Amino acid sequence: MRQGIFKRIGQLAPGEKRNQDSYEAIWEHVNKRKLVYPKPRYGEPILLKPENFDWEPSGEQPGFAKKNLCVFSERHLQFAILKLEPGAQALQPSRGGIQIGFVLQGEGAVNGEALRKYSAFSGREEFALSSDTGMELLLVGLPIFAEQEAAPMLAAE
Repeated sequence: MRQGIFKRIGQLAPGEKRNQDSYEAIWEHVNKRKLVYPKPRYGEPILLKPENFDWEPSGEQPGFAKKNLCVFSERHLQFAILKLEPGAQALQPSRGGIQIGFVLQGEGAVNGEALRKYSAFSGREEFALSSDTGMELLLVGLPIFAEQEAAPMLAAE
């Protein structure tokens, strides 16, 4: 392997390439099958401008608002920004797949674990969020695949 390229030596099997991307070669070796990339679904990169989205206040959770930025495909890849005003508490429901949170500003807690600016957390369970001073975070709902395990995980910085 050199500069990201895996180079086969010796006799090659029919249809096998001598040079291959290292990631592809490792993936195929581990999974014992050819890596097949999905057909492109978008013609160009999508640039989101969160500042141009409106906050949607939660009627049931005072001091909590959300910007729903986008949802992609049948796998439900989601991006949103959550905001807790000082002293607010909110419950972010589970969604059937892993969610990753990243604190953009402020500080608070998720499920009792302290968070500060640039902290991250993840899991499949619902998240109990709170902040004494106010907090904004990016929430990413990773694609949902049928074969995902249901085991919860949580990691705070």
